[in-house]
Amino acid sequence: MIYITSDPHYGHKNYVYGTSKWEDREHSCQPFDTVEEYNEALIADINSKVGKDDILYILGDVSFGGVQNVKIFIDKIICRNIVLIYGNHDHNIKKLKELQQLFTATYDYLEISNPLDEEARIILSHYPMESWNGKEKGWIHLHGHTHGKSLVVPNRKDVYWTVTNGVYRLIDLL
Repeated sequence: MIYITSDPHYGHKNYVYGTSKWEDREHSCQPFDTVEEYNEALIADINSKVGKDDILYILGDVSFGGVQNVKIFIDKIICRNIVLIYGNHDHNIKKLKELQQLFTATYDYLEISNPLDEEARIILSHYPMESWNGKEKGWIHLHGHTHGKSLVVPNRKDVYWTVTNGVYRLIDLL
């Protein structure tokens, strides 16, 4: 199976309601009191859905909680086939080979086969695009970054991780 998520922000204290210093905590934070509670819920959700031999695409922002948390996060995921599409907070992973090696592969942008249509592709990126390869053919674009706040565009979906959204099975997205 193929699973997709984005913006896990593992270990990021401002992403958690109880520890955030952000002014707009109501709309910007996950509903947990501590970073540890958030991290546990994130890992539990991923591991309850994604098996060891499945493929997990993460559409960016793995290292937003600090470069020290990247290996801890990846080591806790039972899936061994994790592909990272770089997000705006993954610059340290881009620079450090030892962090890149935690993933099966890393990309800025990726096109994969659509399992429901041999001639179609699925476009994966961290950022939402107004236009993408194959848009006029009905190809689907999956992204993160906006945490559900991007405009609704046909065949474009935001797959960010939250308590209510979780990790998506690719087939359920199509």
